[in-house]
Amino acid sequence: MKIITITRNACSEPSQSAESNTPVYEELDTEQELSTEIQEALSPEIQNTEEKHRLRKLVVFNDDINTFEHVIKTLMLICRHEPHQAEQCAYLIHHRGKCTVREGTYVQLLPMRKGIVNAGIFAEIL
Repeated sequence: MKIITITRNACSEPSQSAESNTPVYEELDTEQELSTEIQEALSPEIQNTEEKHRLRKLVVFNDDINTFEHVIKTLMLICRHEPHQAEQCAYLIHHRGKCTVREGTYVQLLPMRKGIVNAGIFAEIL
C-alpha cells in the first residue's frame, strides 16, 4: 500500500513567488516506513519512560571510617534489611569493597541513597 504525505513550504515573505507555497507530495512505499517515522518521533518519550522504570542497583562502598555496627544499623534503618541480611552486606562491603544492598527504580532508590550518604556511608545508584 502506498501512502502519500503532503507538506507545504510556507512563504516567509509576501514578495516570494507562489511557487514556494505549493504543496510537496512525498510518497512512502510501505506502512512500515510510516510506523518507523512515528517511532522515531516518539522515541524520546519512550526512552524517558523506559529509563524511569529501568531497574538499578544501590551499591554501598567500603571505607576505613565506618564501623560494622554503624553500617548494619544504617542498612536496617534505611533499606529495611533484616539484621542477618544487613550483617551479610556489611561483610561483603568490607571484604569485596562494595555490595548491592537494594534493587529498584531510580525514584525508589534515591531516598535510600540520600539516607545512607547522610549517615556518612558512600553509596551510588548504578
